[in-house]
Amino acid sequence: MKRWMTFGLIVFGLHFAWEMSQADWFASMQRMSFWYATFLSFRAALGDLVITAGAFVFAAVAVRKPTWPTSNGVVLGGGQEG
Repeated sequence: MKRWMTFGLIVFGLHFAWEMSQADWFASMQRMSFWYATFLSFRAALGDLVITAGAFVFAAVAVRKPTWPTSNGVVLGGGQEG
């Protein structure tokens, strides 16, 4: 569980940094207060985290292995290892 929490925090941190870095490119964000724009970026990063978690669940169901990212034998492209 600790590994997943760490992964979630890293994913959230990267998405939050991305959302904040691109905020200057949007005219509507430039007129907002810093804290409100930060809140919107926080909310967007949470949404990105939910999408990432959904993708991981989908992949776990597809390969029928809930620990697929950390298990041996994960093969891209549907081939068999060995």
